[in-house]
Amino acid sequence: MQFISDNNNLVSIFKKLCSKYNHYMWSVAWAGDPHGFDLAQCLCKNEKKIDKIVVGLHFYQTSPAFIEKFMDNEDVRFYMQSDGTFHAKVYLFYNTSNDWCAIVGSSNFTLSGFHHNEEANIIIDNYDKGVTFNELHSFISNLWDNAGYFTQDQLDTYRHTQSYQQRKQKSLGHFLQQKTVPSILEVMTWDEYIGNISTSDIVNYEYRLQMLEKAQTYFSMGKPFDNLPSDVKKALAGFIVDLDDTINTGIDWRMFGSMKGAGTFMHAINENVKIGKALDKIPLKGKVSKEQFEKYCEVFKDWTNPIACATRLLAIKRPDLFLCINSKNKKELSRLLNIKQSHFTLDRYWDEILTPIYNSIWFKESLSQPSIFERNVKRFQVAMLDSISYRY
Repeated sequence: MQFISDNNNLVSIFKKLCSKYNHYMWSVAWAGDPHGFDLAQCLCKNEKKIDKIVVGLHFYQTSPAFIEKFMDNEDVRFYMQSDGTFHAKVYLFYNTSNDWCAIVGSSNFTLSGFHHNEEANIIIDNYDKGVTFNELHSFISNLWDNAGYFTQDQLDTYRHTQSYQQRKQKSLGHFLQQKTVPSILEVMTWDEYIGNISTSDIVNYEYRLQMLEKAQTYFSMGKPFDNLPSDVKKALAGFIVDLDDTINTGIDWRMFGSMKGAGTFMHAINENVKIGKALDKIPLKGKVSKEQFEKYCEVFKDWTNPIACATRLLAIKRPDLFLCINSKNKKELSRLLNIKQSHFTLDRYWDEILTPIYNSIWFKESLSQPSIFERNVKRFQVAMLDSISYRY
């Protein structure tokens, strides 16, 4: 066993191992540009020696160029998903099970990992006691079984988002604990988003905008929620079709999440003052903190299906920041966000639904010369996701 903290020594040994051994089995959290540093070029020259290589993608640190170079190689897989951060770095070189050597430590397969960073690694081989070839082989094989291959569409999406996120230098830890390949919704541009609303909305988007505009007038009155008329509260909560039965406004207040089947909620809207008081503490303008959101959610924590009821009111009061999760949009939102439908809970709502939305390209995109329609949609842009995710 040998301890190595000197990068020059590490690189020299690594090159010798690449030359000496006929089989490579590696697990690395990140891999750099194959044209960007010497060891990657060494791997390219010895590509036929690859037995199994598993590469992680967390925090978008793996180079898209590396993925493109090796995505057609059946002996290279990528770890798309894990419960935590995929972080294992093991480089196993071998000729036979009795003739092998491995580098285990902190160095990723990147220029920084071998040349610039302060790293620490140990080298073990078949003469060392305590670690066997079978243990290392099984470890990498198990990772291999849970890894997969990239498609061209996935690579295009990854490259797009990696470039964007690297420029912005945003931490994606909250999201990448669940998935590392970016979702459709996160890489959607504003033009794509507005185009989807224009062409895919089952319910006329103009009526949706009118309803949200009308809802804002009630909240802008400055009255506590509990002081609003009973029928107005029912409308805002999604229980009735039209507030004025004498005029056909075309506005159905059940849009953005009909609550007609939530009898407990309908009763609570007029009887449970805690709901109104909690909603009143959500500001009508400006940022809403996670702490404010969690405080609001305490009212609903003991309910059977709290997320639909809680997010309905949030989406109607703050359509710029919140989306109602309901039975008609969960399936499509699951696809767009690349998360399981079982994750649509109040506990996960902020981190796994809202935060990826707030990090999306379309959400952050500034409009230089927007049309009137675009300006209206931008005001209510998160709630309007229901337009492109609603399915009968």
